[in-house]
Amino acid sequence: VAGLVLCSASELRFDAVGFVAAVMNNCADCVQNVMSKRMLAHMKPTQLQFYTSVAALLLQTPFVLRDATGFVRSWLGSHRSHGAPEDQDVLYHVMEIPMTK
Repeated sequence: VAGLVLCSASELRFDAVGFVAAVMNNCADCVQNVMSKRMLAHMKPTQLQFYTSVAALLLQTPFVLRDATGFVRSWLGSHRSHGAPEDQDVLYHVMEIPMTK
């Protein structure tokens, strides 16, 4: 953390939110290193990699969904003004796809 403070002190564009995020990331990396060393005593490395991947997926999913819905809403909003089909029309065509064989 001290190295992060030293590097941030000479930045031209210092932002408190970015600094707090960097400190939290640094602390999370330290906790992850300590916990992975402890867990390696009880698990194989491949098992540990699987569980950390699942944990990362669970932690990131709410943020990805939040960002994805905002992106889709803004995309639909910008395309509606150019004559794009309405939501009901798109859903109708999506539902018709499995029925055509």
